[in-house]
Amino acid sequence: MNTFNKYDIPYIRLTDFMEAIGNKPVGKQGDNLIYNAPYNIETLYRVYGIETKGKPTCAVNPNTNKWEDLEWSAYARGDLNSLAREICNFTTDKKIAEKYILDVLTEYNREHAVSLMPMPSVRIINEGGVSVMDIRPKEINLNEFVRQIGYRQIYRNGEWRGFSVPGGRDSYPDIMVNTKQNKWYDYNSSDSGDAYALASRITGEDSPSESLWFIASVLAGKEVNEVREPWGNKVDKSQKAAQPKQQPPKPKRKMRF
Repeated sequence: MNTFNKYDIPYIRLTDFMEAIGNKPVGKQGDNLIYNAPYNIETLYRVYGIETKGKPTCAVNPNTNKWEDLEWSAYARGDLNSLAREICNFTTDKKIAEKYILDVLTEYNREHAVSLMPMPSVRIINEGGVSVMDIRPKEINLNEFVRQIGYRQIYRNGEWRGFSVPGGRDSYPDIMVNTKQNKWYDYNSSDSGDAYALASRITGEDSPSESLWFIASVLAGKEVNEVREPWGNKVDKSQKAAQPKQQPPKPKRKMRF
């Protein structure tokens, strides 16, 4: 079962959240799924006594992962955080909204498989001496990433690179990286994966966005102080198709490179 934290919230699908609170679509309008509103809009309810809860006006767009109230879009629209704030009586406390979202998804995830939206790659920029993680849909170079962690290259054969962990042996690599696939393999444990999987293994964290923050900190060379929202939520179709699975060549033991 995946565990979630506040950094995962931008990658939680609104449709999964609606399902988790027991709210199913009651209609469709263009790209939008229509739900009965799980909120009373605070300004309208408190000032004018207008009730919106239970009315089929909450529109969720699965493509953009945004929502809006069709009748009162000027008052109620946005992302999952804004929806949670409306449900929690328009709380201004971000932590209350985040806790509500995570409590709902954690409980729902006990019986249902909830997966996050595709995790983007990161680009580190420096603005006024502040490290900012600017999220963009491009690949992380795994070969570069493992070097910045401190892994040492001790083997090379075509598209394969063998690396030893910091303080590890020079005679046999701990992981093999395929520079064409941008993927790593570990013979001893049979583990393999991308940069996120490697970061999760290093940190011991199951949360994909914890891995994202770790990767960003490594690539920045220091702690990241700010994070920017992802560019939309569409999968980058320009990325190359997945390469067929290959088994890395086993380097001979007792050889140094």
